[in-house]
Amino acid sequence: MIALGPTAVTDLTRSLWETDGLPPEMQQGFKTWFMADPDAHMRSSLDLFRYAAIGGADHLSGFYIGQRADGFDTPAGVAALPPSPAGLLLKR
Repeated sequence: MIALGPTAVTDLTRSLWETDGLPPEMQQGFKTWFMADPDAHMRSSLDLFRYAAIGGADHLSGFYIGQRADGFDTPAGVAALPPSPAGLLLKR
């Protein structure tokens, strides 16, 4: 499932650093990362959406999009990963 908002920084995104449920250093990390270049995040989100929409990443293909320690996946990064065996169960 991929969710896209009308902007890169939405109320949901802001809740990552305006919540009491996360440690302060994690809140600051999210705020710094999302606020650094919101337009670049939006472009990246649209690239990932397009990639998933054409079947580049889904359960059947075994390729997944997600957040990594250094940011979010890119279409090229997803394509370079080995497929997950999770999708094989659906192909039987």
